[in-house]
Amino acid sequence: MTYRLHKELVSAAKSDNLDYRLGAIHSLVYKLPEKNREMLELLIRHLVKLFPYLGYCE
Repeated sequence: MTYRLHKELVSAAKSDNLDYRLGAIHSLVYKLPEKNREMLELLIRHLVKLFPYLGYCE
């Protein structure tokens, strides 16, 4: 997340309205610079791969 978008992200994340929260975060992702978006995609893919092993880490 860039400094410019940080305030919007925090505001969206704190929203009690799930539809608004998802829509706002989705919109913010597309406001990111291309390289930041690519890094976010890599991070999410990595976390998805780790998810099945979550129970084994205890």
